Amino acid sequence: MCRAAPTPAARPSRPRCPRPPPWLTCAAPRRLRSLLADETTDSRALNAEGYTALHAAVQRGEEAAVQVLLEHVDPDVRDRHGMTPLARATQWGQVAIAGVLRERGAQP
Repeated sequence: MCRAAPTPAARPSRPRCPRPPPWLTCAAPRRLRSLLADETTDSRALNAEGYTALHAAVQRGEEAAVQVLLEHVDPDVRDRHGMTPLARATQWGQVAIAGVLRERGAQP
């Protein structure tokens, strides 16, 4: 009697988070501040998905990183699709971060 090989269990799909620029990589706020203070760091650089570090931090729900980034970048910076971080926060259901962005004067 011949048995068929078991099929691998399907992995649950996870929503894709945009990869932040290499210099962000979930850096602790103190490290992030020092990276942003470096004049060679381009906080407006886009990652492979077309997002800035601010957009990536918004989607990942990293409120502390968002607050640090807002000290150094325009809250209305646009991704390659022309969307602001506030528009993305609303789209991605990041209510608390949307509030932080609004407090800093961000526009949709």
